[in-house]
Amino acid sequence: MLKELNALFNRWLSEQEAICKTVDSKMDNVYQIKAHRVRSRPKKVPLKGARMEFGLDKLWRPDHYHRQKFKRHNELIHAPVIGLIWQQSGSPFAMTWDEAKVYVQYLNRIEYNGIKIWRLPTVEELITLLTPPPTREDYCLDPLFERGLRWV
Repeated sequence: MLKELNALFNRWLSEQEAICKTVDSKMDNVYQIKAHRVRSRPKKVPLKGARMEFGLDKLWRPDHYHRQKFKRHNELIHAPVIGLIWQQSGSPFAMTWDEAKVYVQYLNRIEYNGIKIWRLPTVEELITLLTPPPTREDYCLDPLFERGLRWV
């Protein structure tokens, strides 16, 4: 079975390479712009009202996506539209909520990348990072954040 999975993966890589050679991605047409201020202070929301509060559809996906013009600088990602700076790699391991708070305190103590006001993002801020489900051409886009890290 491993041999078949490797063959399937290699075939997918070949197809992706062929597609990426011919694609001129036009992401501006994919995003719906919904102007509103993104909340930066945490808010406890009951599960029952979460979909409406965060603008999610019945499958818990965003009902709109934010157009971002991200900028990379060293190990940071700047999102000028909402005025946030993100770590490109984040923590190298999964953490609990309490561990994440300690991690943020550590980043502030060492002034990671010259910044000492790190904090955990709100759900609304995290949602601004999401993009529409990928089509074949979207796999050609250079990933902004480090691949393989799962923190959302």
